[in-house]
Amino acid sequence: MAGVSAPADEPSPDSPAAEVASRALGGGDGGGNGADEQVLKVDIWSDVICPWCYIGKTRFDEALARFEGPGRIEVEYHAYQLDPTAAPGATMPVAEAYARKFGGPER
Repeated sequence: MAGVSAPADEPSPDSPAAEVASRALGGGDGGGNGADEQVLKVDIWSDVICPWCYIGKTRFDEALARFEGPGRIEVEYHAYQLDPTAAPGATMPVAEAYARKFGGPER
């Protein structure tokens, strides 16, 4: 999911987002031509336990690595909890978790 966020600190130079953006722009510090530089800011919210979020991130990283457009891309990742009612540290079989959340076979 993408959206607008409040200004935040720049990601550290060794963060995965900074590494991917740097690779996509040919390496370096992202320094462009100053005031005329185009910047595309991408905000991504995802849950680290969500397999679909992981697939989306992988595909986004691949597309970003192939980006050859002008300017630079700033990527900022945000934590998102898909199931805020999940108990920390508690585990259960996936089928049981889905049945509780979405209904069992009778649905």
